[in-house]
Amino acid sequence: MDLIQDFEFFHGYIDQKESRGILPEAGDYLLRYYFKNSNNSDKRDYVCVLSVAERPSIIGDSGKRIRSIGISSVNGAFTLSGHSEPFPTIRVMIDSFVATKKPVIDQVILIRPVPRQAWALLKNDIDIPQPETILGKGSFGTVLKGKLKKVDLDVAIKRLNEQATEGIFTEALQEARTMRAFEHNNVIRVYGVVIESLPLMLVMELIDGNSLSKVLRGRTLPNGYRMSIVAGLMYGLAFIHDRGYIHRDIAARNVLISMDWQQIKLIDFGLSRLGPTYSIQSYQKIPTKWLSPEVCREGLFSIKSDVWAFAVTCWEIYNDGAEPYPNLKNAEVRAVLLEHDKFDEVRLNLRTCSGEEKPPQGFHECIRLLFEYNHKKRIDSVKMVPVFEQTVFNKLVGMEADMVKAQTQRGQFQPKTPPPAAHPNRMANPRCITPTREAARCVTPTREAARCITPTRGGRTKRSSSAKPTGEKVKTTRRKKG
Repeated sequence: MDLIQDFEFFHGYIDQKESRGILPEAGDYLLRYYFKNSNNSDKRDYVCVLSVAERPSIIGDSGKRIRSIGISSVNGAFTLSGHSEPFPTIRVMIDSFVATKKPVIDQVILIRPVPRQAWALLKNDIDIPQPETILGKGSFGTVLKGKLKKVDLDVAIKRLNEQATEGIFTEALQEARTMRAFEHNNVIRVYGVVIESLPLMLVMELIDGNSLSKVLRGRTLPNGYRMSIVAGLMYGLAFIHDRGYIHRDIAARNVLISMDWQQIKLIDFGLSRLGPTYSIQSYQKIPTKWLSPEVCREGLFSIKSDVWAFAVTCWEIYNDGAEPYPNLKNAEVRAVLLEHDKFDEVRLNLRTCSGEEKPPQGFHECIRLLFEYNHKKRIDSVKMVPVFEQTVFNKLVGMEADMVKAQTQRGQFQPKTPPPAAHPNRMANPRCITPTREAARCVTPTREAARCITPTRGGRTKRSSSAKPTGEKVKTTRRKKG
């Protein structure tokens, strides 16, 4: 008897959006599972779904081009939705449609099976030792310590709860899809997704450390390391911007730092979006005190709003993780951000910091560029890198200079060179980087750090009281010229 998991073109639990990226040519097909709603509103009872490309993938084509047809099983025989002929196995069914070129739906025929992607893992690709080592928990998932067996590598495994909704399932796939685009020493890596069964599991880099916010508040960070943290975070942010993504949630709580304070990793891509801008219309959970004026006023996110949030995070770094605008409530912060004159009165100032270690000369002037009220005049991350290097990093001395130099050599940002496309009008298939021991040597996020990468409803994470939300309903927009 054929096991669907043994089919080379079985892709497990992926959604329609994932299928679009995997099936570039007309007639490309795969088998996948679909997410069944647990509220009894889903009356479908398919064994799996056959997804096939109706036409080639063309850049800019946002129309529906992937057709998905359910496969049912009755009395040991399998039928394709819309067809009456039964088959003894799914394999025989697929082979029959391929050989006869009989359309599976409308005029769409099966031509080429597309094998699983490198990032698509099966359950036997990982090992979760028993009893489980829990690294962290959130409302909708648990982070466990495990091993990626094919490279004998310790990893963090983010496992969604059994009760996760379709929305959480989709957001987890979106987060993994975003993270697969990144390979940088200052950005947390994802090695794959266990797609064979639910609950979905994301297999990620493992760091022996904690969230930056907890380290700062615990005042365990020695003097001389803060500017190297700023450098690592800056290089990681510039990298994701260069890859075309907006993070939308830059904050100390979303940075992991290793126990030796050498590794700085940007995490939590649940809100990230691909594109130059992203707009929100009504309320959605977003921490108010890290928002830029244009987000509060227009709901407009961009790399410039990320730069503003990076400046707020720099303030956190030199104030021992204190809550920004410490004497103001969220509603009051929102009100002053909407009026330029009022904001000048409460602007976060790095000339006077509550932390024992003070910023170096020139740092305050750099931060003022990031806190430019008008986002059209605000510096972007690509220009920000040389400004920080020339104004601050190159003038450091002693241990602080050594720490920044080590971070710079490890994660220095270099603008990408676009890879050659397989076809000028075709989108490249998503790829996954196969980890090596050296590239992914990391360890254990603590509970707070793990919460930063554990999804909650709508793809958000469970936040501390200092990240009280204000929020908004979403739609994408194009960047306006000028």
